[in-house]
Amino acid sequence: MSINTIIAVVGIVLLGAAMALVAFTLLGSASAPAPNLGLRGLRREEALALTPGARLLEPAIRVVAGWFQHLPLGNLRRVAERRLFLAGNFMGLDADGWLALCAIFGVLGAIAGLGFVLFTGLPLSVAPALSALMAY
Repeated sequence: MSINTIIAVVGIVLLGAAMALVAFTLLGSASAPAPNLGLRGLRREEALALTPGARLLEPAIRVVAGWFQHLPLGNLRRVAERRLFLAGNFMGLDADGWLALCAIFGVLGAIAGLGFVLFTGLPLSVAPALSALMAY
């Protein structure tokens, strides 16, 4: 066995261990509570009643929003809250829920972009571009 093969195997094992540690940490955290009161709660109930996609994404949004609660986002959280208020409490989301929705759509965009690349022969730059577009 050559030294390059050993280094590659050790690297793959370390990468797998790091991914398992991240997954264990993220999946073990509590999900964010859903807003049920006030105008935000009303907007959430309306979105869940009128939009099938909102009912489908709600559990994922709560889990990812729980992850965002632990991040030191500084001014970004305050700015997001203000923009959501000016938008009429869009879907009843708080700042962490809105950031979670952006992250979820970014991941879905990356997956769709990779699918386009694999099945249509488009350049690889399509995947991050579509991911950024869907996150925005």
